[in-house]
Amino acid sequence: MPMLVFLRLCHLLAASEMIMGMKPLRLVDYIHIVQPYKNSVNMMRANLMFVKIDGEDPKSHRPDWLYVVAKGNNPLPPAEELAHKFGELESVDVQVIDKNTAVLAVSTFYGSKHILKAFRHDKTMSVTRYSWLQHCKPVRYGLWCSIIMMGAFCVWTFIGDK
Repeated sequence: MPMLVFLRLCHLLAASEMIMGMKPLRLVDYIHIVQPYKNSVNMMRANLMFVKIDGEDPKSHRPDWLYVVAKGNNPLPPAEELAHKFGELESVDVQVIDKNTAVLAVSTFYGSKHILKAFRHDKTMSVTRYSWLQHCKPVRYGLWCSIIMMGAFCVWTFIGDK
């Protein structure tokens, strides 16, 4: 039974990569198809597809996060309601930041584009691509503190010399 499952997964992988064409595959072909995944651990719902045990991890091929902000004075709906609303378009994970903001992890690039397009003119919420500089409060506060400290240092340097 485990061999049958392995062969079926190899067959699905070959079909998804368009390797099969119109010819039947031999066992050697299946082994060649799964060779890149040797000594790997599948990472479900993670930033990486899999982790290599004996080598370097692959680059992430996941779409950017989406940033959701409530419009007006109304707060965002609860996480479950947001997941249901966005889940009608694509598989998403919702992380609520506060009552007015949330971050979405979308499973595919197509789904990310589809959500952005579908909510472009929404009256209750704004959906954009997540940006560390623009949306992460600790990063923004750190940058502003650095700018203020550098400004104070420059003023102190110029005034202190006179």
